[in-house]
Amino acid sequence: MKKDILRALRRLEATKEMVQKAYLEVEKPQRYWYGKSKPNTKMLPVYSIFLRVQCLGPYIKIAVFLNSWLRKGITTPKFEIFLNPDGDEWINRILDENYKELRWSNSFFRNLVNENRGYYEGFERDGCYNHTYKVFINADATKTLKGLTDWYTQPKKPIDCLMNWQNKIREADIEARERRETTPWDEDMSLIPETPKNFEKWLKKNCLNNYFIIYEYSKNGQKEGYCTRCEKMVPIVNPKHGKPCKCPRCKTKGTFKSLGKIRTLTTSGNAQLAQPVEDGIVVRKYSYSINYCDYMNPRTHLYEWQRILMFEDETIRVYNWDSYKNKYMRWVKQKYNYFDYAYYSATRLYPSNIKSLLKKSWLKQSAFPLWKELPCDLAKYLNIERQYPIIERLAKVGMFKLDKDILEHYRYTRLKAEDTVIDFEASELSKNLRIDKSRLHRLKNMQGGWSALEWLQREKQENTIWPDELIQRLDAEEIEPSQLNFVPSQMTFIKTANYLIKQCNLSCSSMEDTIRTWADYLNMAEKMKMNIDLEQIYKPKDLKLAHDKLVVYRSQQGIDKMVKDLEKKWPKVDKQLPKLKKFEFAAGDYVITVPESIKDIVTEGIVLSHCVHTSDYYYDRIERDESYLFFLRHSKCPDIPWYTLEVEPGGNIRQKRTTGDKQNEDFKKAIPFLKKWQKYFLKKLTPEEKELGVVADHLRVENYKQLRKDQKKVWHGALAGQLLADVLEADFMKAM
Repeated sequence: MKKDILRALRRLEATKEMVQKAYLEVEKPQRYWYGKSKPNTKMLPVYSIFLRVQCLGPYIKIAVFLNSWLRKGITTPKFEIFLNPDGDEWINRILDENYKELRWSNSFFRNLVNENRGYYEGFERDGCYNHTYKVFINADATKTLKGLTDWYTQPKKPIDCLMNWQNKIREADIEARERRETTPWDEDMSLIPETPKNFEKWLKKNCLNNYFIIYEYSKNGQKEGYCTRCEKMVPIVNPKHGKPCKCPRCKTKGTFKSLGKIRTLTTSGNAQLAQPVEDGIVVRKYSYSINYCDYMNPRTHLYEWQRILMFEDETIRVYNWDSYKNKYMRWVKQKYNYFDYAYYSATRLYPSNIKSLLKKSWLKQSAFPLWKELPCDLAKYLNIERQYPIIERLAKVGMFKLDKDILEHYRYTRLKAEDTVIDFEASELSKNLRIDKSRLHRLKNMQGGWSALEWLQREKQENTIWPDELIQRLDAEEIEPSQLNFVPSQMTFIKTANYLIKQCNLSCSSMEDTIRTWADYLNMAEKMKMNIDLEQIYKPKDLKLAHDKLVVYRSQQGIDKMVKDLEKKWPKVDKQLPKLKKFEFAAGDYVITVPESIKDIVTEGIVLSHCVHTSDYYYDRIERDESYLFFLRHSKCPDIPWYTLEVEPGGNIRQKRTTGDKQNEDFKKAIPFLKKWQKYFLKKLTPEEKELGVVADHLRVENYKQLRKDQKKVWHGALAGQLLADVLEADFMKAM
């Protein structure tokens, strides 16, 4: 509608009848407030607004008058609404008291009036006044407004006819706009082929996180159980609920489960399915879960939650099964860049249709079928492989460990053409890796990763040969050359590696911790003006002992200065400690105390010869409310340090260490006391502290998951060969 034409239409003023009815009043209905009634004390106008409607050519003009204006003698409409029934459109003009145009609006009638609530009283139903508004419309206007809707859908009030007509038009506009948006999505979805018939069966047998042998208890001993992978009864020997087992039929590792001891037994898994589409492929992601309460007839749920369309021209479109504008579920196109948020987790790919995928021209050279388990999802892998052909080359020669490390490096830093470790522009693999062919052969034989590659590059720079066993050891613990830049130049690579291995065995710690201890020791020795050029200084026989002695000596020499420096660096720690006082506890032979200040933490670390006072991450965790430090002591001598505890805000005990960062046999007697203290701890928690505990617990669990994913192991000591995550979890005490 053209505004100049609308401005030229005849002006509508309020009639005498409207002015007269503007003064009609009615008593305010009884007000209810918390079940108590109050007497009526106020009069309200009968009519809040007045409408004058006329048909002017193809348009319907509605003049809206306010009761408050009419009582002041102002007969000018506050709003003029122009309707075009044939074109299914309307527009509003807002005026002032002198009929001067203020602005134009496309608002609904109800919203237009609500925006100006101050001009009238009681227009809509009000919870307190329970007053139903009234609109005055003359007879001709009523007939005109009712003509906007079909007779069989007409509401009782004429004004509702106007609002229903506007709603219908707006809904049609929204549907048309949504249709324009979703039509290309539906066209993409029409390309998706059907799921293979045996896909769910394959997923069930190969992709679940856990498998079980379920048996029914028998006094005479159970001889058969139901394998959830075989889906058959298999012979079993001496089953015990929760005990690891191996199916004699399919050789799958699982867990024994007694039918009488399980209430809900559920497992789940994830898998991906890649299928060819026109000019590309689609990667489909599935989640699958099974409930074995009725183990012979388990309940299954297969859920497809994402589809990634990848075309030969490098176009990528991602769709998620999601709520569309909070209306209904459908495939919705993802707006943000998928590869910025894609998960890096082991991916199992449906293998039966891989041959058909390889017929695609841009997939013929891909190496993804060579992986037993992709380190990231297929779409992510193919996208990186397109950018960096070295990913394909490494997989084809069987160097999967280095390939995986490069993908992990891409995850955190994004690979660049000028990367100092890898040359992406070279045409040969040895030149890509910046080493010669003989070192490439050695790297392949040792199945080395990113760290091994850097050591071989350093070896080439120094024009020497180092033992593969030492390089493998450093690579296994992901020690890179840059981490040993502090080592004195007198120490050769072989001497350095052997020294680190020896010190790891002495201290029963990881190589990374040993390197950190060595760097800290040399730093302290240099500050104390010791001659670090002497071998007995820079290479002590017992590094941990020498380090602890320096810690004590330095602390004795300048404990006040250390405390002042720490207070400047971590100003919030002393403010955090007083709130922990409520958790102090004593019972029987033991007592839990709280440090008064940073000075108490420093003293504790010096006496027990551990690094709780020199490690920044403890102070950082205290400031961030991730964990706190508590002191466990004997009640007979509460001032003498015994054990230092690291505790989460929710009461979970992460670590418990005594002299030399150890845990001795005497600690076992204190475990019942600690459990009693944890119950007391939980009673003292505020809602805010409980939330902090949930966050800290999540951070710890994520760390355990990452350690398990990386298969980190303890290399030395009594726990050698065990998963590091298992060792940490064994040391963990949950508050219950």
